[in-house]
Amino acid sequence: MNEALLDDIVRATLYNGYTLYPFKTALAPGLPQFPFGRVYPEAYSAFQNGSEPCLVQAECLAQARCEEAAVEARVRFLHLTAREAGEPSWRQAVEREAGAGWIALQGEEARRVKFYFPASRDIEGMRQERVEGTIGMTVHRLGDGIFKISVCVRNHTAMTPSDVKDTAAVMRRLFASTHIVLRGRDAEFVSQMEPPARLRTTAESMRNIGLWPALIGDERKAERELMLASPVVLQDYPQLAADDEQPQFDSISAELSLTLDAI
Repeated sequence: MNEALLDDIVRATLYNGYTLYPFKTALAPGLPQFPFGRVYPEAYSAFQNGSEPCLVQAECLAQARCEEAAVEARVRFLHLTAREAGEPSWRQAVEREAGAGWIALQGEEARRVKFYFPASRDIEGMRQERVEGTIGMTVHRLGDGIFKISVCVRNHTAMTPSDVKDTAAVMRRLFASTHIVLRGRDAEFVSQMEPPARLRTTAESMRNIGLWPALIGDERKAERELMLASPVVLQDYPQLAADDEQPQFDSISAELSLTLDAI
């Protein structure tokens, strides 16, 4: 597995569209338009009648190489930090990661794993609220060594009725720039962009919400053990451009603001 490349691409896409500069909340009466992959607390999503998402979902196909084949799912996102000692208020973020563990590709299995990150404050007045969520992962055998993998991440962070009306309170409980990473052990993932002809109809039936899966690795070696489901639309085997000061992608879609809920 090309873990170094995966980490570089995840870090670049985590911050795509989210620049960690101070900003005045007084200049942003509504929710800021900064990251892709926003996953709001369920209470806030309900308050907005579902117009703001409380989950993301990635689905793809995997092929087992042997009886010991297994897949793992992990979620990575940004957890916002705020300092509000008068005006201006400003925010930074901490990278968070949680996993659902490995599931063997042997039959039908479902797993739901809870995770949380506690509230904190430091001596400089930086404040972070507790956030919590779940990773739901299911494996469904389709036959001939092919399995459907489904991973859903939800934000279950508690909010009071007054919190859901407070922009700053909502932002501190948001999962920002949420990504799902899938790893295969003795297993290969099937491209969503260019699936083999015999699996094209099945691949097209995958339901991805807010994310799009792409293969990560060395295309020349046809590596298929890593899949990144990103809110930024990537082609298979994206590479970081070596010339730019800021990471960009050679194969990134130009329509970065595309909402993927309908995929």
